Amino acid sequence: VIPAFNAAAYIDDTIKSIQAQTLQVTEIIVVNDGSTDDTSVIARACGATVIDQQNVGLPATRNRGIASARQPWIAFADADDPWELDKIERQWRSLQLAPNASFSFSDFSQFNVHGIINASVIHEVHRHFELVSRRPLDRHASLCDSVTLGAALLRQNVFCPSSLIVKRDVALSLGGYDPKLFAAEDYEFVLRLTRKHVGTYVDLPLVRYRRHGKAMTSNIPRMREGLVAVALRTITRP
Repeated sequence: VIPAFNAAAYIDDTIKSIQAQTLQVTEIIVVNDGSTDDTSVIARACGATVIDQQNVGLPATRNRGIASARQPWIAFADADDPWELDKIERQWRSLQLAPNASFSFSDFSQFNVHGIINASVIHEVHRHFELVSRRPLDRHASLCDSVTLGAALLRQNVFCPSSLIVKRDVALSLGGYDPKLFAAEDYEFVLRLTRKHVGTYVDLPLVRYRRHGKAMTSNIPRMREGLVAVALRTITRP
């Protein structure tokens, strides 16, 4: 599921990285959130299933994709974040090794037009993730303890939205992403997700997180307001 708004410059790269996966996905759904550029045209030309809608914001757009999907598992990708070619294969293997898991996520890298910023965001930026208790599944994958993962998330979000794979019925049972949040909705979602569900982690940078001026995370005041909203909600409704 790919939510997209004015992503014509990047969506071709992202879709092609998904189509080239060593373990193929069943369907690529692009939810075009009222783009005024050629996002929809490019996505269709790449062979994706495109849902066009009026602009409603990122959380509701993700939810539209969840509702439209028909497979029991959903992988999310932001329109500007390409995947490494073995992303799905490695995460799917971890889920097969942990039948009680409801989600999976991975390490990720960050890059911009000048090159790589962080080769491993988890190890270079989110070092508090080392406090999460994990049971090894194979060389790179592990099953996370929900209590210590939740504690780590209260310090800082360690999930890249484009690395998340989740059971569709679990996402629906949680009510999806909160459309009332204008930023950090992915953070609030994983706080609820990890509260009652366990997941796997693959300790490899399987997503390339693109930094650019038009990305939502580049709007620092907006992101800070969103994080404050999530913090207040977590305090009042723990």
